[in-house]
Amino acid sequence: MVEMLEVYDEAGQSLGVVSRGRAHREGLWHRVVHGWLVEDGPEGRRVYFQRRALTKKDFPGLYDIAAAGHIDPGEDRDEAMIRETGEELGLILAPEALAYLGQVRESFPPAGGFRDREICEVYRISAGAPAFRLGEEVDDMVYVNLIDFERWLVQGGALPARDLEGRPRTLSRANLLPHSEAYQRLLVQALKA
Repeated sequence: MVEMLEVYDEAGQSLGVVSRGRAHREGLWHRVVHGWLVEDGPEGRRVYFQRRALTKKDFPGLYDIAAAGHIDPGEDRDEAMIRETGEELGLILAPEALAYLGQVRESFPPAGGFRDREICEVYRISAGAPAFRLGEEVDDMVYVNLIDFERWLVQGGALPARDLEGRPRTLSRANLLPHSEAYQRLLVQALKA
């Protein structure tokens, strides 16, 4: 089945529905949801990242947002966020778990005939001790301390993380999907709230 996406012009007006392949080939703006999963624990707030499956067409093996995906034509952004979190992480969310943070546009440099231009609907997802059941698009989950994440966004270098069993991992700019400065500014303030 061909995945279809609603695409938009620079002003955010709908241009209609096209295949995902065409949207990425031609660099057409399309809407996505980004869900940043946080958990408050004894050592402070944790931020979760997924490692994208090696079978993914886009950015395989990189760490990224806990749950993300395209908004289907006619789908509400909250519905899309709840759907993607269920598909990728196996978490069934109530709408109250979502905090809408805002919209950011991201345009990734063309690579191999692929140009991704996203209108990102960004959420904070609050979860107490999430019981993940990872879907086929996700290979692993790790978490980082929010304070370490803030420091890393400014200074770079190594970002200490832990997998779900508590084993140490290291994230860096080399294994994290990059996001724009505008996105990062929105993110840091919103994740602290």
